[in-house]
Amino acid sequence: MKAYEGMFIFDPNVKKEDLDALIADIEADIAKHKGKVDEIVRMGKRRLEHKIRRSVDGVFVMFNFYANGDAINRLNPKLRLNESILRYVFIDREGKGFSKVKSFDEERIEKPAEAKAEAETVK
Repeated sequence: MKAYEGMFIFDPNVKKEDLDALIADIEADIAKHKGKVDEIVRMGKRRLEHKIRRSVDGVFVMFNFYANGDAINRLNPKLRLNESILRYVFIDREGKGFSKVKSFDEERIEKPAEAKAEAETVK
């Protein structure tokens, strides 16, 4: 099995319960095709660079998982038909492990601390 990262951009108008169900459904589909989800990072709602289907915002969710290439091929048709998924991409990590991506809330907490440390080094 290979390590993959899957980045999903969901429609921002999807209710939280429906988003949770979609994420659980994707996780179940990966497991159904003999894959293993290692981590799910909810990055939160963010502004898109370009409109996608008339949306200027999107809810970003990243899946770190292990699967065979065949599992990715079987997931694609189902994901393409889902109207709540604006975009998605799978990245083959080729044994490099997973990158550490912070959720939107973690970034908000760390930015003031980083700015303070940077200001102290300038003095």
